[in-house]
Amino acid sequence: MKHHLSFSVRTSTAAFICLLMAALFLLVGFAANFFFLVFGGIIVAVVLSGLSQFASSKTRLSYDRLEKEST
Repeated sequence: MKHHLSFSVRTSTAAFICLLMAALFLLVGFAANFFFLVFGGIIVAVVLSGLSQFASSKTRLSYDRLEKEST
């Protein structure tokens, strides 16, 4: 009976450690997902802003050129 109890405690301890590792893995995954979502969004916004400024400086329809032409 003692051997069976020892095996049960060992098995439950291993299962508990595996559950803790899985929870930690999920937590790291959510943190990485949040990191990529936030900073990826910032990078995309900066790139789109730069592209729009570049495009507006190369076309005749930019606000600065229209303002200079009207004065």
